[in-house]
This record gives sequence, C-alpha cells and structure tokens, in this order.
Amino acid sequence: MVPKGGWEQIDVTLEAAASREALEEAGVRGVITRFVVTIPTQSCIYHFFEMEVTQLEEDWLERKERTRAWVDFSEAMQRLSWKPELVQGMMLSTLAAARR
Repeated sequence: MVPKGGWEQIDVTLEAAASREALEEAGVRGVITRFVVTIPTQSCIYHFFEMEVTQLEEDWLERKERTRAWVDFSEAMQRLSWKPELVQGMMLSTLAAARR
C-alpha cells in the first residue's frame, strides 16, 4: 500500500506517521517491517516503509474520498507511474526484489 501524507504533532516517529496514514487513507492496520528509502524532492521528502497488514477496517476516516484496492506489482507500478518518486520507492521494495 502506498499512503501519502504529512507529519503531524501526534506522530512520535516516521513509522508512526506512516501507520497513521495507512489507517486514515485505506483503513489498514499493521506492523512496519522495513524502512525502504528516503527520497527528497524540491517540494517535500518521501519516506518509504513496508508494512505487514494485520487488519482491515470496514470504516475508516477517508473511506468516502478513497477506494482501497489490492493489485499486483505491475498494476501498482502502472497506477503510480504519474509520480516518479513513488515508482522509485516501489522499485527499492522487497516486492520488486521478489520479481527479479
């Protein structure tokens, strides 16, 4: 899953921010299992983490603005192709490594 969002004052760590964004944007709870990469750009800094999903909520904060979808790696890459930083982060993940 690829949630995006910002650091908020309630976030003690980057991992906590990533977990909060996953819950808010997709209703996904889980355990951060791996730091992937940090990618700085002119407008922001992206921090990528991998998460082992442990629970899917039926009701979540942004459910009316977003649709949760599970897709394979190639479909994910197509959906992320509009943003090079997201593609780069995915290519450094263990999902990409498993395809080699």
